[in-house]
Amino acid sequence: MLFERLCLLWASELEGLLALNVNPTKKLELHVAQIIRNYRRYPYTTRLMAEVVSVSKAASARRLSNHFMRPLTDFYGKLIAHGIEEGEFRAVDPEFFFFSVVGACEFFFSAKRLLEPVFDEKMVDEEMEAEFGRHTSQLLLSGMSMSREN
Repeated sequence: MLFERLCLLWASELEGLLALNVNPTKKLELHVAQIIRNYRRYPYTTRLMAEVVSVSKAASARRLSNHFMRPLTDFYGKLIAHGIEEGEFRAVDPEFFFFSVVGACEFFFSAKRLLEPVFDEKMVDEEMEAEFGRHTSQLLLSGMSMSREN
């Protein structure tokens, strides 16, 4: 299935990101940029995933979850643990974090028709992609900061 092949590609990006010799904050910033880039590069993924889940049996939905959600939540668990060790992040549930990151990025692209009047019908180009990435990273990092109360 096309979506599973994309998930395998994205999983290798996650492994490469974990291996980078940069701090956890930078890894998160790079990751958010990657997710946004992938939603722009593959605009059909949200609809494809929703369609597969709505018409598939439980086993197919589970397989989809194992290819999409599991690699991301595992990545978030490792990244958050590294950020806690480095004193950069507070403890955050990796599964909730998945919904925060993916939900923000996915909605930005899936609600494009709703956003057109707000953004004066601008196309999501590389500049807007980068701006949204910076915004989303800062929002997430502020929520994970050690200076916040648990």
